[in-house]
Amino acid sequence: MATVTCEGCGKAIPVNSRYCIHCGAVIDMDALINPQGKIVLPAMPARVVIKEQPRREIKTRDTRKPDDVDSGKKALMYTKSFVGLSFLTWAMYYVGVYIIGLIMNLSYLSEAKKIQKYTGRPPEGMGCLQILLFIHFYIPIIIVILTIISGGLFLDWLMDTLGF
Repeated sequence: MATVTCEGCGKAIPVNSRYCIHCGAVIDMDALINPQGKIVLPAMPARVVIKEQPRREIKTRDTRKPDDVDSGKKALMYTKSFVGLSFLTWAMYYVGVYIIGLIMNLSYLSEAKKIQKYTGRPPEGMGCLQILLFIHFYIPIIIVILTIISGGLFLDWLMDTLGF
């Protein structure tokens, strides 16, 4: 069987090959065909000209949105739970470290809302954080506003109602 030498790797390959079986280079069969259209078999192994393969344009532009999250991070977000953190926040409120509890509540709630935005569902414990914020922030603010508006009458009524 007649062979030719691949210019890509220098190994012998059959004359009728379109690709080098060793390196995968494309063989230019036009170099082996004479003007009459017949394949010229060399007496000894010849060097074959390798065709230049057209280069493919590689798209490097990132098509993701800036706020997209990798699928691995998204999977971790599905498992994130705020139940323990809600309990810790509740403990801070009741130990008497109100400001730290409020800061923790707001930061954990902000993180939970981001996770809800990315995953499309609220994480576990997000409702606990919302209730804690309502009880420990909004209700006291409403009491202070009503007390200021009523000139102290609301606070007196509230104290009498609760038995203080």
